[in-house]
Amino acid sequence: NMFFVPEWIMNGSKRVKKEFISSLMGSDGYTCTIKKNLKTCNPVRLTFNVINQLEKEGQKYAQQLVDLFLYFNIKLSISKRVGNIRKDGDVTLKFVLTLSNSNESMEIFLKQINYTYALEKRLQANLLLVYIKKKKENLNERISLFEKACKLHKEGLGSHKIARRLDQKIGLIENWIYFIMKPSMITTKMEMMDLNQKDISNFTVTWEKVKTITERQEPDQY
Repeated sequence: NMFFVPEWIMNGSKRVKKEFISSLMGSDGYTCTIKKNLKTCNPVRLTFNVINQLEKEGQKYAQQLVDLFLYFNIKLSISKRVGNIRKDGDVTLKFVLTLSNSNESMEIFLKQINYTYALEKRLQANLLLVYIKKKKENLNERISLFEKACKLHKEGLGSHKIARRLDQKIGLIENWIYFIMKPSMITTKMEMMDLNQKDISNFTVTWEKVKTITERQEPDQY
């Protein structure tokens, strides 16, 4: 039998949709990891297998997940691969759902969805989220310097004076004021970023043992 996402989830509130896909990613989703270059992240994926006879049903389930993620403006791509042979002899087909690893999509996923009930995955995800935020902050700072440099140039200052005033390299200033090369997102290695450990662990879940259970005295509200 093939499992589909229930209608009450597909038609549910934003909170219901979020809890479902966040829990699903926490249990079956790939962990966010940084590539060996320490600059970009590996694709985040979610996979499942169905027997070949259920390919049509598997496609429907995959599309349901795509629609749920798209509700949060997160794009997923669907691909298929040869699966494995089960003990009963049935051959399976693997569906691979891959999240776009653009900074925008990853930030939305990490901030709004993340990995519910999966502490280690959340810690790694939060590390990546802080890294993406730091890169955005750095970009905004450089855009501000770019605009100041262009303004000073219009006021008659040359590249050398602007470089000294803004404490930037002459070559960079010349690219800004002569060739209008607006700053873009940097790819600084994560190990070189000033990552705050408090920020990284800011979204973790704290589990506490229930010591006493007290019956509520107020009547139920309907």
